[in-house]
Amino acid sequence: MKYPVVTLCGSTRFKEDFERVNRDLTLLGNIVISVGAFGHAGDTFTEEQKVMLDDIHKQKIDMADAIYVINRDGYIGESTKSEIKYAYEHNKKVIYMETCGQCSHYLGGGDWNLCCDLKHEGYPCGFLCYKYTPACDKYNARVANR
Repeated sequence: MKYPVVTLCGSTRFKEDFERVNRDLTLLGNIVISVGAFGHAGDTFTEEQKVMLDDIHKQKIDMADAIYVINRDGYIGESTKSEIKYAYEHNKKVIYMETCGQCSHYLGGGDWNLCCDLKHEGYPCGFLCYKYTPACDKYNARVANR
């Protein structure tokens, strides 16, 4: 059997979510690639190391079939936005931990947690509804499994 490869993306301030999602996706039969350090959770780096870590993470995305975005409470920072954009540009599936599910344009979560069919102008992610995107005012974070 060939197992799908998923790279985790998101703010490293959500270390517990990274650990939980890594475990959960692994037990569901995925090969999970995660971050190597948690800068927002206490690890410190030089500027040179930050650049290197960003480059390494892009290569981790290249190795994956999909990325899984850890977006607690809808938060997607600039670094994660660039990783999502990179994944779309390289034809990777993009999976979101949280989706709203209340919009008229909601597609349904399913295995890939796709949320909506709107491509948001100027927003690199597209296909999602969060309180930070102008097209959706019905954001409601999923709280199960926390």
